[in-house]
Amino acid sequence: MEITSDRTDGILTISLSGRLDAFGASQLDEALKKFIKDDDFAVVIDMGNVSYLSSGGIRTFLATEKMLKKREGGIHLCNINPYPLKVLEMAGFDQLFSIQSTKEDAIKSCIPIEAMRMPDWDRQPTYQKRGALFTVFEASQKEAVLKVVGDISKVLYAQLEEEDIVSRRFSETEYSIGLGALGESVKDCIHILGEMITIGGTMVWLPTDGNDTPDFLIPMRDTGEVTIHTGFNVTLDGTFNDIVVVESEGDTGLTMGDLYTSIFEIARERRGDFRGLVSLAMRADVQEFYSSGVKISPIKKFAPENREMIMHDDNLDRWINISTIPKYHGETMVSFGMGVDLTSDLSSFDKDAIDALFYLHPANIGNKEMLLHNHGVIFKHLPWEKNLNLDDEIKRIVTGGDFIDMRHLLDNTRFTRAVIGVSYVSDVIFEESTRIDIIGECEGWNDTFERITRKLHPDCKEVRLTPLTGGYSGSLVFRVNAWDRSGRKEMPFVLKLSKWSDIYDEIRGYEDHVKRYIQNNATQIIQHCKMGDFGGILYNFVGIKGTDSEISCLEDYYYSHNTEEVISAFDSLRRD
Repeated sequence: MEITSDRTDGILTISLSGRLDAFGASQLDEALKKFIKDDDFAVVIDMGNVSYLSSGGIRTFLATEKMLKKREGGIHLCNINPYPLKVLEMAGFDQLFSIQSTKEDAIKSCIPIEAMRMPDWDRQPTYQKRGALFTVFEASQKEAVLKVVGDISKVLYAQLEEEDIVSRRFSETEYSIGLGALGESVKDCIHILGEMITIGGTMVWLPTDGNDTPDFLIPMRDTGEVTIHTGFNVTLDGTFNDIVVVESEGDTGLTMGDLYTSIFEIARERRGDFRGLVSLAMRADVQEFYSSGVKISPIKKFAPENREMIMHDDNLDRWINISTIPKYHGETMVSFGMGVDLTSDLSSFDKDAIDALFYLHPANIGNKEMLLHNHGVIFKHLPWEKNLNLDDEIKRIVTGGDFIDMRHLLDNTRFTRAVIGVSYVSDVIFEESTRIDIIGECEGWNDTFERITRKLHPDCKEVRLTPLTGGYSGSLVFRVNAWDRSGRKEMPFVLKLSKWSDIYDEIRGYEDHVKRYIQNNATQIIQHCKMGDFGGILYNFVGIKGTDSEISCLEDYYYSHNTEEVISAFDSLRRD
């Protein structure tokens, strides 16, 4: 086991290479004793070059986690390869340890903990604004950006179609708002798309099914098998720059508009790099809750006959539910959103970027100095705590609180006190569509096949298709190599594209015969998709080379071959 260490922004990072078995764990034990200082509260462990993990390694992780927990911190694992990750999942420790895709993300996840560990409240800068006291804790100097997927104009004009809906994993949308739904497929839920928020690992949305009742899902583990379908989504990529505690000096509290105005003023005083755009995540005690919600899924099929926006005066009553009666006094709210200060110099942002985040809401009138876009989730009242680890506080609320409601927040919503994570946005990025490369010549490829391929790889940054022979019905068959949006290579698959009638027959044959009788010894359909007259199937990859080939169980191979042959087989599997 090779072990190296370095520090980034004061965070200790341990990089491992080799097998983390009992012997490797003993080496890691000694290294951690050497590298961890008395004031370290978090350790990032980079496992990008670790191919094997056993209980010995897990025991070392657990001991380190317990030690750091006493310092209000913990370990953060990253770049975990498939086999070690499966071991963690099997042992149930994937829910105990913080696991991140990249080293950079792991370091970012440590930063907010620093704010929680601030030693002296009285020595932090305070500001009196609009009848409230603002106490500011600097958490990070890292840049924060907003990532946009989808076209908000298609939402506002009800022009969404199936090809406009993308799927996102829960882990990719920790703090986000937009329009979305949950369901087995896009086709199952596109007709009930509604206001949505992801916060604290939870997705909450307001289905447009006529029942006006929000729904939510709290995954214990992001397996990637249940995804969020969204036609428009804005996600925070980065961490909180400041943690701000707001306490109203009177009973009336302050509005969301008051809050953003104050945050803008404080930002201009504190930060020379303030560009006029912020995102806020918060936990608050509600004074008055005013809200709205879209009532009809904004898809092309339901578009207004007058071809105007759904916010147009002639369409408003039918499309938007606006609540002007104050609700939920004294309850607890968690929220996420963003605001732009129109009095600031916004020249560093593309105009299209600002237009992608905000629109003029007819219920927000009288404020021409800012635009806000926020969604909030209401829970039954929970005792107030000045917990500066906002991530943990929000997760505690969404996993343990009694859920009441979720809506788009109007600017006149009031609260009496809050803990707020402020991110000073440096850029707005439009997420690029999946890049598809075909290696070699391919007759029969068309635009529909390209859209199907993107739909079957929603989380991928790049997809490389290598044509294969074997499509007896005239189908296009490919070996798929793909990379996720963090740059990590996924396991290989087989993609088959053809007329939907052929694809449907193959799915039925798989369900009725292959899945029913051969079960785990056969290749499996991972996903399928239909667009118009065409469709596609994604299989896990099995290399069958002819009539003499057979499918063997790895356990049978182990018992029927000598040690050298087994080791050679494992080496071959890892290389492939």
